[in-house]
Amino acid sequence: MLFLRSLLFNFCLLIWIILSFLPEIVLLIFPSKYLRMYSKVWGYGVRFLLRWIVGIKILVKGKPPKEPVLFALNHQSALETIVFQLYVKEVIFVLKKELFYLPIFGLALMKIGHIGINRAMGRRALLKIQEKTKEKLEQGISVAIFPEGTRCPVGQLGRMGSGIAVMQEETKTEVCPVKIKTGHVWGKNAFFKKPGTAIIEFKKPIPYKKDNRAFLLNTLKERFSS
Repeated sequence: MLFLRSLLFNFCLLIWIILSFLPEIVLLIFPSKYLRMYSKVWGYGVRFLLRWIVGIKILVKGKPPKEPVLFALNHQSALETIVFQLYVKEVIFVLKKELFYLPIFGLALMKIGHIGINRAMGRRALLKIQEKTKEKLEQGISVAIFPEGTRCPVGQLGRMGSGIAVMQEETKTEVCPVKIKTGHVWGKNAFFKKPGTAIIEFKKPIPYKKDNRAFLLNTLKERFSS
C-alpha cells in the first residue's frame, strides 16, 4: 500500500508540475506578486495531494510575526520548501543558484524574487545576498534561509552557517526560528512518502543585538533541538 500511495503521489505531483508550466509562462509577463500568489495556489495543490493520497497532515504550532523578518528553518526535506509559504504572509527563500537553471521553473523562481546563492563565489555571494535581503525586507517581504545549508536526517542538525547572523547584522531585523519536522514522512530524495504529521513550529523571534553572532547561532541550535 505504501508503494502504491507513493507511486500515485509522485505521478500526480509530476502532472501538477507539468500543468503549472503554462500559468507560470503567462504570469512571467506580469508583476511578480501574481506569480507569488500562484506559487501559493500550487503549494495548496501539493498539500492536498499529500493529505488525500499519502495521508500526510501539516500541523502548525505558534504564530509567525506580522512584520517582515528573517526566518531561519532547519532543513529535512523538500516538503518545507513547498508548504512553508502557505503559513506566512509573503516570503522568499535563499536557494542554491542551480535551481534557477531549470527550464521554466527557474525563470519563475527568479521572477518571484527568490535569492540564488552561488557558494563558489564565497564572500562576494554573501554580499549580494545581504543586498537583496535588505531590499526584500524594505518591500515588506520576509526572507527565509536554511542555516544548515543542506537537508539533514531526522534527529540530526548540521553546522549552523554564519550567513543568517551576517544577514541580521546587515538588516538589523529579528530572526524567527522555525523548527521543521518533516523528514519522517518525506525523506531526502526519497521515493516513498509515509503517512503521518509534519510539523512546522514558529519559535520566539530573536531580536537584533550588536555583536550577537555567536549568541544567535547557539540560540538557533537550541530552538531547533527543543
